[in-house]
Amino acid sequence: MPALLPLISLAVVYGHDLDAVYLAPLAASLTLHLRRRPRAGALVALLLVLLFVPSRWVCRFGVPLLDQWRSAILLVFRGWVLWLSARHVALERS
Repeated sequence: MPALLPLISLAVVYGHDLDAVYLAPLAASLTLHLRRRPRAGALVALLLVLLFVPSRWVCRFGVPLLDQWRSAILLVFRGWVLWLSARHVALERS
């Protein structure tokens, strides 16, 4: 988990279309946490597909808010992994 946080930060700040490879550990972590929840897994798959949409397709609309779609997806992933990890630790301790 600690290695995921710097990788997400790198992808948000310096990421380009092909740099989404940094996020493979994040996808693997979410997949492991959500293996018994098919709807949540489908949502992760959809967000991963959206994450890999080339920016030239999105930026042509000229809406500045849309230019940050990857940051929003990564923040959702980051929060989701942190919440799932905290929940997992809490369940192990009880």
